[in-house]
Amino acid sequence: MPVRRRCPLSRGGGRLHLCSEVHGAGCFSARREQAGRGPHAEHGNGQLQRGNGSWTKTFLDTITRRAPVPPEKAEPLTRATLETLAERLTRGEAEDLASELPKQLKEPLVSPTPEAEPFGLDEFINRVSRRAGVSPDEAREGVRAELSTLRDAVSDGEFRHVMSQLPRDFEAVVGAPG
Repeated sequence: MPVRRRCPLSRGGGRLHLCSEVHGAGCFSARREQAGRGPHAEHGNGQLQRGNGSWTKTFLDTITRRAPVPPEKAEPLTRATLETLAERLTRGEAEDLASELPKQLKEPLVSPTPEAEPFGLDEFINRVSRRAGVSPDEAREGVRAELSTLRDAVSDGEFRHVMSQLPRDFEAVVGAPG
């Protein structure tokens, strides 16, 4: 459950923000902020350092902490979730989302068609399960972790745009308003 924590690595002097992770040197929220994109990064260009493998590793580590799945399943779950998300979003929205992620995470977001495919959460979970080779329960937890990590990784506006293209039952999974 997300709680307000004082971030010692904050450029804002240790301001409180909503976060479900314990802050430390590998903190996803703190790294995001140091790149000029965090919850209290007042100034900054909003761009992540492209090609930064440590950012992708931090993203995957966050997925592993948030989903009760073994670490070796984080990458396949992430790829499967992003590929399925690309099918569910319009091509333009998938491209907008990809533009805020590093190369390793944007590659699965190539939309196969310009239009979004109309399917719900259950079909989304089934597609992720098949692609990642995991059980539907593991896929559901992976999707939950992936979407909540995306919420932290991209701008608030971009995440709202993504959620606006998904059925309302996705809101309950990620715990965020559309």
